[in-house]
Amino acid sequence: MKNIFFIIIYESFFSPCPPASPAPPALSNQDGMRKLSNLNWCIFSIASLCAIVSSINKVSAQVIRDETLPKNSEVKVEGNISTIEGGTKSNGNLFHSFKEFSVPTGNEAHFNNAADIQNIITRVTGKSISDIDGLIKANGTANLFLINPNGIVFGENAKLDIGGSFVGSTADSIKFDGDIEFNAINPENKPLLTVNVPLGLQYAQNPGKIEFKGKGEPERKIPRVIEAKTGLEVPANKTLALLGGDVLLEGATLKASSGRIELGSVTGESLVSIAAIEKGFGFGFEKLANIGEKFGDIRLSQNTAVDASGNGAGDIRVTSKNFTITDNSVVVSTQTGTEKSGSIVINAKESVNFDGINDTFIPSGLYANNVSKNRTENTGNIRINAPQFIVNNRATIGANAWSAGNGGDIDIKTNDLRVEGGGIVSAAVFGNGNGGNVNIDASNVQILGTSNDGKSFSELSVSAKKNSTGNTGNMNINTSNLEVAGGALIFAGTSGEGNGGDMTINATESIKIIGRGGNENQFTSGLFVVANEEATGNSGSLTINTNKMQVENFAFVSASNNGKGNAGDLQITTNELLIKDDASLISGVESENKLAGQLTIKTGKLLIEGGSRVNAGATSSDKVNLDIDAQEIQVIGTGNNGKTPSQLSILIQDNLISNAGELNIVTNTLLIKDGAFLFTGTSGKGNGGNLTINAEDIQVIGFGGNNPDNNNQPYFSGLFATAEKNSIGNAGKLNINTKRMLVEDRAFVSTSTNSNNGDGGDLNINANNLQVRNDSKVVSETNSKGTGGNLKITTNNLLVENGGKVSSGTSGAGNAGNLTIDSDAIKVKNDEAQITVESQGRGNAGVLTLNARSINLDNNALLNASTQSSDSSKEQATININSRDLILHRRSNIFTNAKGEQVIGGNINIKTDFLIAGENSDISANSENFRGGNVRIDAQGIFGTEFRDRPSDSTSDITATGASPDLAGIVEIITPQSDPNNGLVELPTIPIYPEIADTCSTPSYAQSSFTITGAGSLPPSPFKPLTGNLNRTSLVTLAGEIKPPVRRSRQAPKQKQEIKQIVDAQGWVRTKDGKIILVKNATQNSNFLAMKNSAHCN
Repeated sequence: MKNIFFIIIYESFFSPCPPASPAPPALSNQDGMRKLSNLNWCIFSIASLCAIVSSINKVSAQVIRDETLPKNSEVKVEGNISTIEGGTKSNGNLFHSFKEFSVPTGNEAHFNNAADIQNIITRVTGKSISDIDGLIKANGTANLFLINPNGIVFGENAKLDIGGSFVGSTADSIKFDGDIEFNAINPENKPLLTVNVPLGLQYAQNPGKIEFKGKGEPERKIPRVIEAKTGLEVPANKTLALLGGDVLLEGATLKASSGRIELGSVTGESLVSIAAIEKGFGFGFEKLANIGEKFGDIRLSQNTAVDASGNGAGDIRVTSKNFTITDNSVVVSTQTGTEKSGSIVINAKESVNFDGINDTFIPSGLYANNVSKNRTENTGNIRINAPQFIVNNRATIGANAWSAGNGGDIDIKTNDLRVEGGGIVSAAVFGNGNGGNVNIDASNVQILGTSNDGKSFSELSVSAKKNSTGNTGNMNINTSNLEVAGGALIFAGTSGEGNGGDMTINATESIKIIGRGGNENQFTSGLFVVANEEATGNSGSLTINTNKMQVENFAFVSASNNGKGNAGDLQITTNELLIKDDASLISGVESENKLAGQLTIKTGKLLIEGGSRVNAGATSSDKVNLDIDAQEIQVIGTGNNGKTPSQLSILIQDNLISNAGELNIVTNTLLIKDGAFLFTGTSGKGNGGNLTINAEDIQVIGFGGNNPDNNNQPYFSGLFATAEKNSIGNAGKLNINTKRMLVEDRAFVSTSTNSNNGDGGDLNINANNLQVRNDSKVVSETNSKGTGGNLKITTNNLLVENGGKVSSGTSGAGNAGNLTIDSDAIKVKNDEAQITVESQGRGNAGVLTLNARSINLDNNALLNASTQSSDSSKEQATININSRDLILHRRSNIFTNAKGEQVIGGNINIKTDFLIAGENSDISANSENFRGGNVRIDAQGIFGTEFRDRPSDSTSDITATGASPDLAGIVEIITPQSDPNNGLVELPTIPIYPEIADTCSTPSYAQSSFTITGAGSLPPSPFKPLTGNLNRTSLVTLAGEIKPPVRRSRQAPKQKQEIKQIVDAQGWVRTKDGKIILVKNATQNSNFLAMKNSAHCN
């Protein structure tokens, strides 16, 4: 080769080129061609020389030893194989030192070591990088260390054929015991006889890069174990480590079956420790000073595959400043057998960024899978530690159980976690094994949006897939702030036979669940704990603890079971919970005879508005409870263009046998307005739940929106306990305990039944002050065959005004319930405001009972008990009033009137001290088409009204008129009879003190008088009011067949009481404390002053 080289040099440089002559005035064409030919020959010779020299250097200089070892390496080149022998041996270690070490394409570097060698430790002391695009081979099971501070580049044809582990590093040296270094920068001939196992890799400033430029493996399918057709592979249970400055893997394949793959990037002066482990070597970065400044970047791109799968899934460790996976590159560790699994651990000092590709089957990411048929083995965990972690563009982190084995956990610790663009972090069950947990510890967590094509959503999940039998793992998130938006999801679910996992979220500052996403907004942002339709297992529970929580713009928070199992609980504890703009918070179950979870909210403030809902519902379950404990609750307005009311509700769906649970609210203030409502109901065979409210202040106000199911009429704000149409069960009770309650502007508080057979629930209100105003209603009613519930109000003050209504009624075949009010003061006024029991159907009205200190009806107010029942054998509508004062003003009325054939007027029973009725205010028990009812009044005094056989438009009347005089009812008025002598004292003929008038005359100017002025005569009884009308009675002729209306009036005389003699005081005494006391006998005591004065009159 040297001779050939010499000849080429001689021919090129020493063979004379034709000399160039001075240019003549003109050259012939032949001469010009000759000159050009000679020049071209020189250029060609020189170019050929350069190419041949380059080729010779590349072949012969691929492995060049240096002379730095006690026993130097020997390199024998035969064809494309460089055999490496010699080197310095020490305690199972074989040291080689090269000035250059590269393996060109198609070439082989063969370390021909003895069988007893454990570690082949190789350094490059020259200035060039190691370019490996061929095969590196070693004998036996020796481990191979390749150290080149300048850098190492692996090509697409690079391969390993060794029996042990491989460590490629750009460290300066390898450290051993006794402060011995095998240094590539300062190769000193220190004794190596005592060297044992390597202890560390010592890096200087700015170590070289490690690069791998391969073909990649685009045809991959997880969980299949990657078969390395190219790339670097070590035997099973061994270590493959690349530890340099920046580590850049483009289209690379690294494989260590059931072993360990270590990728590390160090850019500053530092020591990476080495420890011998069962699977080769472990590396420690704990001694690095100023950690953030000593690490470089690791990047996997262009279909790179890093795979430690095997009979026991291997370990994969990545340590860097920034770690990036992109272009469908993957890190995989799949458990295929029964050996113990390892884990995937990523430690980045600044960031981890996974970026997938949309148009591929397997996106970029980390995968820890278990396909083992041995149920006792778990796959390894995935642990990621970085200040920032981004999963984007369908990139995936998956810890999956595909067969009988259990899945591993995913543990992420970061300051900022962002999963977006259809990215996935998931622990899933596909087979018989149980799924792993997902544990997030981050300052900020964002799960955002959908993929670029809008076909998949970003997710953080634990799940069991269809046809699986294993249980789902749990989802645990600890953060300061959590945001889920743009159609993204966090969920724990099952579609198989196993149970779903629990989800626990602790966010010290805030949680935001907002919006929808996808091409057609088909994905709803949410937190879901769910069992899907295919599932037979139970769903888990959802527990949320945070300072402030927002659920907005169609977003969902749900714990439900749509399959055949029980649903889990949904519990939220927060200082402020805002549910806005058609958002939902739901707990429910559809399983036959299964239990729904409890929905519990404990908060400072709860706001539900814009058509949002908080709902605990079921289609087949029993006892769905919704408990809310809040300082302030506001349920406001409608959403979806007015078609959806905001609501707090419990509902049992169609065809269910089970009963609804309880809706219990404890709060300081409750505001329901603008069409929103609180609701418990049943539309099935089970009974509706009870609605119980304990509050300091309750306001139910107004209406809003347009109900498409009711001719676009508005929704009325309200509190409702209802049995819906076609249901069989009974409606629940509505119990309210409060200090102040306001129902106004067409709002409702109602218990009702529209059921074919079910009864309405009772409505009980205990309030210090209750106001029902402006066409609002507090009602208990039945619109069907069922009996209406009873309505009872206990309050200090009841105000019903401006068309307000308190009612118990029926419009169907069922009887209405009773209405009872116990109050200190009842005031009903203005625009037909009323308290009523009524029947507008075939059923009977209930009994209206008022117990109050005072009752005041003013300006068209009404107490009413009306009926349309034609069953004359039944007691009709009845009003019972017990009050000290009963006052009716300005056309206010008390009615038990009836209308219809065979419909009897109701009864009115009044017991009062004083009955005052003025300005055409009537008390009547009339029947328009049949017999009048009965009126019984027991009063100390009646003013402004009296019994009449017919009502008058100009007077205040008491009537019980029937269809004809002989069908009149009975009016019975009981007032006390007065004895004129009762209470009088017989006075002596002679004045007791005649001196009173001794010197006083009675002049005419001091005359007195007592005058009564009236337009007519005195009333017929002292107890009747002065009506101002002259009562004239003319003669009549008896007509024997006509019976006048019956009026019974009984006066019960009072017992005459013994009256003590009144004795005049004779003087007065001033006590020590200044009080004046009148005394009977005059004394001479200095404190006594006689009342007699000297006669002196003016």
